[in-house]
Amino acid sequence: MKPRTLKSKIILYVLLITIIPTLFFAVFYYSSTKDIYEKNMLDTAEDNIYYMKKSLDERVMMANGLSDWFFVNNNFDKVLTREYDTNSREYRQDILTVYKQIELRLINSPFFTYISSVVVIGDNGVVFRYGTDASMLDIEEIKAEEWFQKGLEKNGMAYWGGIVKNPAKIKMTDNILPVVRPVLHSALDKRIGWVFIGFKESLLSDIYISKRRDPIYRYFLLDNQGRGIPHDYSESLIKGLNIEKEIMEILPDYSGYFPLAREGDEMMLVYEKIDYLNWTLVEIISLEGLNEQQSILRKMSFFIFIFSLIFTAIFTIYLSFNLTKPIKRLKGHMNRISDGIFERNPSIEGEDEMGKLGIKINEMAANIKNLLNRLVKEEQAKRKLELRALQNQVNPHFLYNTLNSIKWMAVMQKAEGIKNMVIVLGRLLKSLTSNTDEKISLEQELALLKDFIYIQQIRHSGKIDLKVSLENEELMECKIIKFILQPIVENSIFHGIDPKMNSGRIELKVKKAKNDLLIIIRDDGIGMSSDKIRSIIQKPGDDNIKHQGLSGIGIKNVDNRIKLIYGKKYGISIESSEGEFTEVAIHIPCEMGDKPDSKGGIE
Repeated sequence: MKPRTLKSKIILYVLLITIIPTLFFAVFYYSSTKDIYEKNMLDTAEDNIYYMKKSLDERVMMANGLSDWFFVNNNFDKVLTREYDTNSREYRQDILTVYKQIELRLINSPFFTYISSVVVIGDNGVVFRYGTDASMLDIEEIKAEEWFQKGLEKNGMAYWGGIVKNPAKIKMTDNILPVVRPVLHSALDKRIGWVFIGFKESLLSDIYISKRRDPIYRYFLLDNQGRGIPHDYSESLIKGLNIEKEIMEILPDYSGYFPLAREGDEMMLVYEKIDYLNWTLVEIISLEGLNEQQSILRKMSFFIFIFSLIFTAIFTIYLSFNLTKPIKRLKGHMNRISDGIFERNPSIEGEDEMGKLGIKINEMAANIKNLLNRLVKEEQAKRKLELRALQNQVNPHFLYNTLNSIKWMAVMQKAEGIKNMVIVLGRLLKSLTSNTDEKISLEQELALLKDFIYIQQIRHSGKIDLKVSLENEELMECKIIKFILQPIVENSIFHGIDPKMNSGRIELKVKKAKNDLLIIIRDDGIGMSSDKIRSIIQKPGDDNIKHQGLSGIGIKNVDNRIKLIYGKKYGISIESSEGEFTEVAIHIPCEMGDKPDSKGGIE
């Protein structure tokens, strides 16, 4: 049944209108709170991975400090360079002395329990072994490993070969983290041997091993080949979640995160590089707890929606009884306003909400009246400006017509040079009197540029040479803004070629870069400094026509016009070398048009 009274309409319509914003609010509350929960969980994960990353970087640096002791140490100078009689007493004494030094250094190291094996081999064949697995290592097998060869090529830097199988025949640990480094003579600064340190993978995994069995947060480390640390745990986790492809894709990235969904279990994978090794620390977060919070949040949102709807219905019924009468008065006044009567009506004003609304309606009517009056004045001012602009066009057209008369006088007097000069200047003036922001074909723009060069060649006695080359003749049909080439070439002549007091050459190349057009203008003038380039590109546009040449458009203004019409990704870039050259590149979209008609000007 269709409601007839204003009161029933208010109740019905307000209820219907209220349902939409109330529902929107409930959905917005659920969505925003859900996003906050997710952000908090992600922030916590990123904080955890950040602090673990710092701990890993510090531990790697300390482990490298241990390798520094072997890298340059005068204890090795003699024993790794001298040719010994292995049966001599001196050989046994020197070996024992250095061995005790190695043992003392390793025992006092905080990483003693993390060392699987240490091997030091001199170029003279002397070998030192230390560690539970060191005696079972085959030296030749170590030398044949790719990571060993890379370690010797690092110019003295410690090289971590990632997680590899322990090369020992009989071993206490299956996987190790090999570190390879040359040993240098402390005085001669030349290589006298090399050192191999095999760290247990727990050297790094102990930092996050207490967390890795947490059902919510699980961690592992990836070397630069995508091999996991600890190896068995990480490989089992990667294969179990079937994320081998994702693991290889994140290796080149520094940090990031993305969601995972496996067999109904929603997860988040967060990763970040360890700066010192360029390895990747990975954290997998289960979103099960977040899903429980979202379920509670959905119930709360539904309750808020129902409560808001009931409250709004009660309030609407009450409000309808109090608004009917003043609304009728407001309606009548609004009808008068719609008829163009903007006079103030005191009867709709009061101290309550409807009365204040009446005050605002009266203010609105007054504002509309003032606005209409202002629009009338602005329209009158606009007409005056249009008339003034029309008057300002008289002088250029008068000059153009005068040049046309001079041309015919030159024809009658057979002064071909003057005639050609006037024709070229006339074409330029005709182009200047039209809108400089309109788009013309590249062929037309090059024709204007050649007219300008013709005038400059006469002024410079033919010492200006312009060479134009196109990658493809079809580029002639590309649409570009008028007068973006002439200011650049004019700058090349006046500020590049003129100061060197000699002839000059300007090369203009046009080529296509994907869907864009690249125009390169290069001169062999005096060039400019990097500070001068920055001042040209960064300074605001100069409205001083004196410095902007024929068209009244400076280089910076050309850049601004390009960015205004095509977008900020396009514009001008400058490269120069003082005393050699200046090269200006114009980057704009390639807009193909119809075959242009290049005729114009004084014929």
